[in-house]
Amino acid sequence: MGLASRYGKYGCRRITALLKYRGWSVNHKR
Repeated sequence: MGLASRYGKYGCRRITALLKYRGWSVNHKR
């Protein structure tokens, strides 16, 4: 995923929160 590479591991949690805020499903990432 490009997002993971962009934010890195320190933003892994931020991405999940961001996707959840937008209404995306992050189940596939887990």
